[in-house]
Amino acid sequence: MKKTSIRIVLGLALSAMVFTACKKDKDEAVTVTKENLVGTYKLTEMKMKVTGAPEMDIFNLYFESCQRDDTYTLAADFKVQVKDQGTVCADPNNYESTWSMDGNYVEIDGTAGKVKSFDGKTLVLEAEGTEGGMTGTVTAKFVKQ
Repeated sequence: MKKTSIRIVLGLALSAMVFTACKKDKDEAVTVTKENLVGTYKLTEMKMKVTGAPEMDIFNLYFESCQRDDTYTLAADFKVQVKDQGTVCADPNNYESTWSMDGNYVEIDGTAGKVKSFDGKTLVLEAEGTEGGMTGTVTAKFVKQ
């Protein structure tokens, strides 16, 4: 009986150690540097929120399905290769453009904004502006491949 109790206690202790050791740490912010941003990304989300109106999913509204799987490869020389991946558009949209950064602001192929978050894998840019008397925010989410 004693051996069984010890085995149960050891088993429970071992199980507790395994579960706590495998516990996923909360994603932590990564410093926004050229070296950390270099890589290949997919734009996975773009939303717009205009003051006084509901948030709009402009990624699915205005991007064709063949554009939603394109990749953006940020190179260390501030060039970006845009490649039509997955579902290829009738007129493949492969081209080279530029990206830049200035402190906490990043622009990728014309999509610019302040870095809202970056954890080394997901880059979220947010831009605020006023046009035609309306004030709003556009948020773009890029995921590293």
